[in-house]
Amino acid sequence: MSGKRKTEGERAPRRAPPPGPVAREVAISTVTATTWPGPGRRAGTVEGLAAALRGFGPGIDEPAAYDPQTGSSPVPQPGVTAFRDLVLEAFPDTGSLGIVRAPHVAGRSEHKEGRAWDWKVCRDTQGEVADALLSWLLAPDWHGNPFAAARRFGVMYLIWDSRIWGAYAAAQGWRPYTGPHPHTDHVHISFSRSGARGETSWWRRFGLTATANPAPREAL
Repeated sequence: MSGKRKTEGERAPRRAPPPGPVAREVAISTVTATTWPGPGRRAGTVEGLAAALRGFGPGIDEPAAYDPQTGSSPVPQPGVTAFRDLVLEAFPDTGSLGIVRAPHVAGRSEHKEGRAWDWKVCRDTQGEVADALLSWLLAPDWHGNPFAAARRFGVMYLIWDSRIWGAYAAAQGWRPYTGPHPHTDHVHISFSRSGARGETSWWRRFGLTATANPAPREAL
């Protein structure tokens, strides 16, 4: 969540953020590879993630509550590392700006507990790639569970393109973000403690070494 804000003259017109879970009408059952455009799409890989979500039953994790950083243990947590690896495999033209942040850096941040990741993706050249992943995370599943993938990974909140979405305030959809960085060169993803530890339903089903075309290790 670091970097310098561009001046208004340098910024391109802001892209509309992905629709929130309440407004979204297209269920994850309709997702195909063609709905994941952009230079980072690799045929079959992202489609595998969408197909994997369809294998779950109606039971699902509760939305992550707001549980901000309270301590300092800057070690990457296994669920965050595994999520990073899934995304970078699915979108190989994107990158990582890191998981941990040094304790002495000012401000509260889940990076200091190893449970946040900054996904390097540029709004102006890869905006559709970011929107694709965010839309998948926030889409309902076959059973009508809202923001199903986000819940199964334990996503607590997302920041992208001067907007923030929180699982704990999902009914409000995407809200204006007024922090010091507009997040136009990366998506910030913070996880619940159970999500960061890899204890949520996605990891229980597929394991922490799952690829972007995961096979279940147990039925849920």
